[in-house]
Amino acid sequence: LPALGRPVGNKTFEVVNPSTGEVLAELPDMGVEETRAAVDKAYVAQSGWAALTARERSDVLWRWHQLIID
Repeated sequence: LPALGRPVGNKTFEVVNPSTGEVLAELPDMGVEETRAAVDKAYVAQSGWAALTARERSDVLWRWHQLIID
């Protein structure tokens, strides 16, 4: 979650597919304040994203795609 900030500490928990037992992800085990801060940052980011036109969002995603390919 680099865009949302780094959680304090190294505690994590696994997200497991109950059908297969496969570990899908390992996520930071954040406390209440860290979680609130992450939600607040996500809200601000989403508000900015929503203000963009579809074309602008498309351009952002295309640039991101190109960075991954390069």
